[in-house]
Amino acid sequence: NKLELSRALLESGDVSSLQDMACLQAYITWIASGQIKCVEDGGHHRPCAHADASRRIFSMLWKFASQGDARRFIARRIFPSLPSYAEQFTCAVPMTRIRDIAHRNDIPQHLKQEIKHTLQNKLHRCADPGDMETCHKLIERCRRENCYSAGFMNEFEIFYVELKEFFNAGGLEEKCQQMARTDKGGALSSAAEDFLAKKRSAAPP
Repeated sequence: NKLELSRALLESGDVSSLQDMACLQAYITWIASGQIKCVEDGGHHRPCAHADASRRIFSMLWKFASQGDARRFIARRIFPSLPSYAEQFTCAVPMTRIRDIAHRNDIPQHLKQEIKHTLQNKLHRCADPGDMETCHKLIERCRRENCYSAGFMNEFEIFYVELKEFFNAGGLEEKCQQMARTDKGGALSSAAEDFLAKKRSAAPP
């Protein structure tokens, strides 16, 4: 897959110069934004494989960033386009919520099958940023139909947030909330919660 290709090029040293890294930055950014479409290659790559590749790319980029301001600038442009390698995404079977959603007893069979084939199975074969759009469209359609339980809709919307967290696609407030959750009681959590409180109250910094 495209993320594994990026990792392999970095680890092999085939991408090492400033010009090479600038091209890699454009390539990864275009993938994350959907300008380069991802297609399945017949393989089976669970999200944990993408998370591991992202972790290894992050590690190599930090080394690259230590070599000067220009390299640091490029590395910092790549970081936001990489998937998360947080603990919940590196386990052997990540994002199991979508499996539970697809097997709920309060939704019709046709919707179960659609969620299973377009999201659950697709994510476990080869996740890509386009899956966020698929998920969003399904949620919006379910809202319009207005015939599904509050429990189902709540779980589906929670999963959409998790999917955005994985693809590092949340907004500033969502990322601060994620930081506060993952560092409960820590200095980062306190700073994130303080920032969110000031933002919501429109208080001056």
